[in-house]
Amino acid sequence: MVNTLDYSDLIFGSYDINRVLAAVADDDWQAFRISLKGLSTEDKLVKLRAYVAERSRFTGELPLLDKIRVTNYIYALKRGGQLR
Repeated sequence: MVNTLDYSDLIFGSYDINRVLAAVADDDWQAFRISLKGLSTEDKLVKLRAYVAERSRFTGELPLLDKIRVTNYIYALKRGGQLR
């Protein structure tokens, strides 16, 4: 079943493939991403929002690489049919 949860706050733009590949080639991000496997889509969104809050805690702005990572993850959920 496709989930219709709101995720608009987790889309930060569009990025070319080279930027995406560079951004996701990070051990910490990969560990976080793997930790989301098996969770419900709703729980994944909750954890992504917590990730965004933590990563923007000091400056009030999410770093570009994190924007790319989170956006790419959301698009992967869409491609996989978990979001529309």
